[in-house]
Amino acid sequence: MGVIVLAGGKSERMGTDKALLQLRGQTLLERTLLALSPLSEEVLVVSERADKYPLILGRGVADRFPGAGPLGGIVTGLEILGEGNHLAVACDMPSLQLPVLRYLLSLANAEVDGVVPMIEGRLEPLCAVYRDTALIPLRQCFEEGERALHRAVRRQLRLRIVTEAELRTLDPTFTCFHNLNTPQEAENWA
Repeated sequence: MGVIVLAGGKSERMGTDKALLQLRGQTLLERTLLALSPLSEEVLVVSERADKYPLILGRGVADRFPGAGPLGGIVTGLEILGEGNHLAVACDMPSLQLPVLRYLLSLANAEVDGVVPMIEGRLEPLCAVYRDTALIPLRQCFEEGERALHRAVRRQLRLRIVTEAELRTLDPTFTCFHNLNTPQEAENWA
């Protein structure tokens, strides 16, 4: 099992690179890596260049499709990690919780290509588990021009959708899935 941390976004609404945003004395990327470290020794940070960020944990890898969105980053990570079930998260989620992540991983099996939470009727594919069997359909979808991860996941993969009721027992307010997009959201979180 490996972990894919997506750090290739443009951070346009934030106005600065989100991965380097300081929160309580750590960058957002450092905070993410520390939260994920108990899950796997194989943590990939996918961004436009393998050496873009100084990493305290994990290893940087170059996105094969820089600037094309998270779908390309997940395809890149799955190609590198190979066989198994792999957790994929965005680097801008400051409240990742191990019980939630472990629960998602526990639901992965040979019957599905992905384990994806659904909150308020929307898939949360940037905090989800992807089996190695997701690689070919996701890559094919990307090569056909799709860039929206949620559409590719819904259209191409056999999913185990994790309901709000299931998640609420572990994370009643779904804070694990909150991400930071604007300076105001970062200020309110801090």
